[in-house]
Amino acid sequence: MGTAAIPAQASQPGTRAANVPTNNWDYVNINTGYNDDVLARDTAGDLWVYPGDGQGGWKKPRFKMGEGWNVMTAIIGAGKFQSEFNDDILARDINGDMWLYPGGYGYLKPRTKVGVGWNAMTAIMGPGDFDGDYCADVIARDAEGRLWLYPGDHTGGWKPRRQIGVGWNVMTALIGRGDFNEDGKRDVMARDTSGRLWLYPGDGKGGWLPRMQVGEGWNAMTAIISTGRFDGHYPGYSQIIARDANGDLWLYPGVGSRNLEPRKKIGEGWNVMTALI
Repeated sequence: MGTAAIPAQASQPGTRAANVPTNNWDYVNINTGYNDDVLARDTAGDLWVYPGDGQGGWKKPRFKMGEGWNVMTAIIGAGKFQSEFNDDILARDINGDMWLYPGGYGYLKPRTKVGVGWNAMTAIMGPGDFDGDYCADVIARDAEGRLWLYPGDHTGGWKPRRQIGVGWNVMTALIGRGDFNEDGKRDVMARDTSGRLWLYPGDGKGGWLPRMQVGEGWNAMTAIISTGRFDGHYPGYSQIIARDANGDLWLYPGVGSRNLEPRKKIGEGWNVMTALI
């Protein structure tokens, strides 16, 4: 990589969490069913699963999936980064180490360290398969505003990273993973300092098509995540969930697609959560 301050690409198998412990948001399906779920970390560091019902609501009561996650400074829904059937989690700890938590059926398997030096990054997200090689990838922004693509290698490790953007420090939130414009390729959403929401369509090869503005006033939201098709009644591939300053949770179907639909409230009291995935 050239410098120790840059995330390392060396994998260290066999390193495990004591508790399967561990403010990035991203959609995930921990395979509690065929629907997208929401994961949330509370102030005590407990990690909770909120199973979606596929209709814009919740399937059953939440359940705890881990403890001690306050040691993590970023938690990312990584898609099928290593697992063949279940979605995985990547998490960065306070030392800058990156840990892979392979997904099971409603639980996380023992973790493995997959990188060091990730404290050099000011934002990390999992866009899914951004470069079209059928493996989940990671996108990260460094302190200078450069955007980097870290392609996954299908085995829980990395291919060589490459720069895919500059000037991204003007963005206060990076949102993925999803196909927001319904072209079959992974995209990225970003909120700028003025509260405008931008769609950056992926070209399916690790690059970009021209961006387009898809919203404004999003500074009213304290967190934004992509959820896939959380409500199957609406057309389009990916939807957005956002939390406002009151702690209310809102579903936005069709943002960035041809079929923008009115938002609907799907929860209250979410201010007790310090991270959602």
